[in-house]
Amino acid sequence: MDSKPKMSIRDAWLTLGCNPDIIFRNLASVPLRDRATCVEQAYEQAKKISKAQFLLHHPDKGGDPEKFRKVKEAIDSLEIYTQEFKRKLETRIKEIEEKSRNRIIIEIK
Repeated sequence: MDSKPKMSIRDAWLTLGCNPDIIFRNLASVPLRDRATCVEQAYEQAKKISKAQFLLHHPDKGGDPEKFRKVKEAIDSLEIYTQEFKRKLETRIKEIEEKSRNRIIIEIK
């Protein structure tokens, strides 16, 4: 698989028939530490949806090859975005933890 997504994350979710705004809003409402799990769960749901789409659009079963290709691109793109998001989130959490360790605490009596 390429390391560069073939479609935007928004288009990938729309291709699978999902509303990306709801997915993004749900993700934003989750605490930072839990977002990696939330993104992984969304990706797992996308894989289930894509399997149904693959069966429906498979060219060998009389489906539309172009739609089949689009679903493949969508799920491949979401996999890349999920991995990238988790990597960036991990880096961000480490930065926050490092800043909190380096914070000077002044106790006033």
